[in-house]
Amino acid sequence: MKKDLEMKRFLFSLETLLSLRKEREQECEIVLAIAAGKLAVIDNRIEAARLAGDNAFMAGGVTIEELRARDRLWMKSVSDCKALEQPRIEASMKVDDARNVYTEAHSQRAALDKIREKRMDQWKLKVKQEEIKKLDETAKGATVRRRLTGGDE
Repeated sequence: MKKDLEMKRFLFSLETLLSLRKEREQECEIVLAIAAGKLAVIDNRIEAARLAGDNAFMAGGVTIEELRARDRLWMKSVSDCKALEQPRIEASMKVDDARNVYTEAHSQRAALDKIREKRMDQWKLKVKQEEIKKLDETAKGATVRRRLTGGDE
């Protein structure tokens, strides 16, 4: 009797696959974060080189040596920016690739989550229907007992 009153636990047959997909999604998220971090470092280096060039260009110089030093600093900043163009393109491509892989992993996990939710809703409905059925049977049994005993109890 006690076993009849206990509610059965919800078991999702694809729970293992769902947990694997969650782990995969987390791994892809980490890879994406690392790639985005590397791109941000390159962008910061480019910005620092541009800023150094702008500062050098804005620095006033009166003598020929000061003007040459300013030109060297400005040319170095331009050179540094050009040297970082290819690494930035590669890093950007890695971010795009990692984002695509993450998006795919996320959608696969989300699809399984939706299936799990639907099955849980079906399970809840079934449990509720079983409880109603048991209550109906109990109520009918009480009515029959009252009739058999011939009185109101």
